[in-house]
Amino acid sequence: MSKNAFYFFMLDWQRRQQRRGETFNSLKDVAADPRCSEEWKNISPQEKGIYIAKAKDSKIKAQGSMSKKTTIGEDLSEVELNAKKEQEFQQKMLQYIDSVVSMGLLHNSIFTKIKIYIYTCKLVLQKGNRN
Repeated sequence: MSKNAFYFFMLDWQRRQQRRGETFNSLKDVAADPRCSEEWKNISPQEKGIYIAKAKDSKIKAQGSMSKKTTIGEDLSEVELNAKKEQEFQQKMLQYIDSVVSMGLLHNSIFTKIKIYIYTCKLVLQKGNRN
């Protein structure tokens, strides 16, 4: 059943009837009750406006939640964006290491700084293994 204005009216009508002691197995039973339909036909346009607004809000919320999700409920586009950022970070780090090593070789100072490079590589690899 789509969540139109009548749907939200039926929910309110069902609550009112339940407070009076009536029970319904489902909204299908509520929709089949002629009293509900009759009351819907007779309510004022202002009252119907309340239910129309609820239906519009529901539709907007439903459209917002239509994005693809992972099996654990994460927004897939967000997961892909984070993976892309991580990949870019690793590529930039490798480029940086390569440029530092190249500069060291040019200036013959590579052997004095080798411990720093190994430590930097180790940090990059450890960060990659955590993800």
